[in-house]
Amino acid sequence: PLLVPRTIPTLPFIVISSTMPQNSVDAPDTRVVSAYGNASQLVAATLPLLGVFVYFLYEAAVRPSQPIYALGDVDDDVALSEAWKETPPMIPLIDMIPVFLSFQGVFTIFFVYLIVFIPRRRTLLRSYLEKGETCLGDVIYDSKNLRMCASRGNQYGEAEYAYPNTTAWTVRKRVRVYQHYSRERVTILRLLNRPFSGQPKVDIQIDLQSSKAAIPTVKFFTVFAMCWIVFTFVSPIFILFQIKKLKHDDYEDFEKALDIYLIVGIGVIPLLSVVLVIMRWAAYRHWIVNRGWLLKQEGPESLGIGAQDEGVVGVFMGELVGKHHPEELSHVGSQMTYGTGPLASESYMNVGSASVDNTTSIVTGTTA
Repeated sequence: PLLVPRTIPTLPFIVISSTMPQNSVDAPDTRVVSAYGNASQLVAATLPLLGVFVYFLYEAAVRPSQPIYALGDVDDDVALSEAWKETPPMIPLIDMIPVFLSFQGVFTIFFVYLIVFIPRRRTLLRSYLEKGETCLGDVIYDSKNLRMCASRGNQYGEAEYAYPNTTAWTVRKRVRVYQHYSRERVTILRLLNRPFSGQPKVDIQIDLQSSKAAIPTVKFFTVFAMCWIVFTFVSPIFILFQIKKLKHDDYEDFEKALDIYLIVGIGVIPLLSVVLVIMRWAAYRHWIVNRGWLLKQEGPESLGIGAQDEGVVGVFMGELVGKHHPEELSHVGSQMTYGTGPLASESYMNVGSASVDNTTSIVTGTTA
């Protein structure tokens, strides 16, 4: 993900005509276009890197034949001085090892991402179709008011649908969209007991179809990343053997090079890769399932919030109170209080802010 960001098949891009019916889903073999290139682009982008690494290995292979190292056990200061003069400038072998290890880390993160994040994402989206509950809502798409960078902002919109078991509250959240126009009265899927998890059904179906079509490419990327991991893991071992042959050079410290390889290559990189991908997955799942805004189209008196309390920070339950009865929410002083409900012990706590005007009250935040 750090080397060639345009070759990672994380969120495939679908080109769909704006005149299509709202609930139609195109076959992925004719409509799916990868936003991040293809396998040949990834291979071409890493060829210069491969050339540099091959050069490093060549340098390591011929290093013992350099004049200063070819002296063997000779300890004559004059001979050593002459040999150093005859030896051309060289890249220290010990400095090559961190270069190999750094790219080993990059490809290890990429590999773990492919085998952990992508399958979990597919499973999460499939759970919407298999176990999700349905409701009707709107999808708002405004290409002129993007909150992300121009290259990816047009891939997102906002879904708006009623909060479960009440018509007084509305949920609005940012969602991934494949149909780049606003839609009304479309099917929204929610996970059970997750009112902020709504996603447009059509976009989920398109996403899953495109993911299925991309499976061969993902498999290629997985094998490709594994080959790079093996190459960058084994190459430093060869360099270590070459360092051990060198004499009369205090900088080429074999013990130090071995410590760097063992600590970073075997200890830090695998652990860090797993931790980073798990954190990325946790952040993504939280965004999909728990993030959103809660809106109520009534005056501030419906919340029990006075004009003097505008902008206060409050604490409220992601599932609100009782069995989805947000009208029980009350406000006392500068703190929001909530009743007890079946989900109170499950820590669906949401810390956010409440902003109030004369017509609309909006509670923003995330459930955890």
